[in-house]
Amino acid sequence: MRKLYLFCIGLLTFWALQVVMVSADEPSDGIISVAWSPDGQIVTFGRIDGTISLENVLTQASLSSWQAHSDRVTDIAWSPDGRHLATASFDRLVKIWDASTGMLNHELAGHTDWVLSVTWTPDGANIISGSAEEPGNLRVWNAVSGQQVLATRAGSIGDFAWSRDGSILAYTSPVSIVGLVSGETFQPLDFFLDVDFPTVSAAWSPDDALLAIGQTDGSISVWSVADRQTLYTVQGSSTPITTHDFWITSVQALAFAEDGLQFMSVTADGTVRNWNTETGTLSSATRLPTSIRRAEWSPYAGQLLYADTIIASSQDQQQTLPNIASGSVVETVVPFPSLDRLADIQAACVADAPGVATLPAPESTPQPDAIAAVESLAAQDVTALTFDALPAYIAQVESLPEGSIPPACAADLIAVAAAVIAEGSAGSE
Repeated sequence: MRKLYLFCIGLLTFWALQVVMVSADEPSDGIISVAWSPDGQIVTFGRIDGTISLENVLTQASLSSWQAHSDRVTDIAWSPDGRHLATASFDRLVKIWDASTGMLNHELAGHTDWVLSVTWTPDGANIISGSAEEPGNLRVWNAVSGQQVLATRAGSIGDFAWSRDGSILAYTSPVSIVGLVSGETFQPLDFFLDVDFPTVSAAWSPDDALLAIGQTDGSISVWSVADRQTLYTVQGSSTPITTHDFWITSVQALAFAEDGLQFMSVTADGTVRNWNTETGTLSSATRLPTSIRRAEWSPYAGQLLYADTIIASSQDQQQTLPNIASGSVVETVVPFPSLDRLADIQAACVADAPGVATLPAPESTPQPDAIAAVESLAAQDVTALTFDALPAYIAQVESLPEGSIPPACAADLIAVAAAVIAEGSAGSE
């Protein structure tokens, strides 16, 4: 009986969300999906009218835009090597694109309902898509041939989150569950049922021991994966919850800090919060200047990409969706600039640098100057940097030889350091 109740509530909530999404007041070019490129240099966004656009993060220059689908683009995923894009749509199709040219490589047909999510396997060999259809709502496709590999029933799927080691794929659902799928066989492993509202976002801790799950009511549950138990639940939204405000309080994105000691959340009302992972206590919080439609943390969680939204709160406050035609774009921000955050990302940069013994062998042997540059960066005590030393630190990161650290990590280092400078400058005025 409980499962039937949750299923009905989940579907009602899901349909209500769609009513909000197709509001008559919403422009046809409204942005409803966003994604970072693996190198952190490009942001991608999909619109209600089926178009997708690519933009340079630093310059905000438009790189390309094209008509990808005949209906809204619900999700975008970059291939691990950054060469291709996969898109999902209400038109029931998944498509694979060449990211540099916008040329269509494959059109993947088979879903019989809206496709809500898409992801690549960590090795880039396959694409996994999820929809609301029953059965066969999780489908696996060969990324090279475009042929369907598998179709299995996993429960209505909302969003995907890979474990760091790639062994498990978690998915959220409008039916108030969280599912786990084998990263090897793509068969369902287990379900978490200890949730009261539809689940909409998920993130794994760096050691894959914890899974944070965001719900439409703004609550975030942190689960022990091994024990399949909820450790604690916190409230991510600052908006008072009513039966009509689920689309304002919904947890849009989650991410753990690279050291696993903190995790971050952002809700649709623009509330961004930083939590202590061990205790679940609130460490810090900020508020974006607008409510948001979609959000995604950068690869090393230093920056937040978001698209704002037209919403009517309980006080009937209106806010506008970005419109590229009028020059407005999605925003990238650094919600929690600090030297500690910078040190955390720097440690991850060094750990992920090619040639580090704990990593698989790189495609090419790092040059001695690149290794020396990483060693110099590792020796830098970021937490001891003075405000005046930060510009030189940014210059040091910018001058690192190509390939010495992951580009996405360098991008987050520069963004966080610049935000610390900006915050310090504002505080001194």
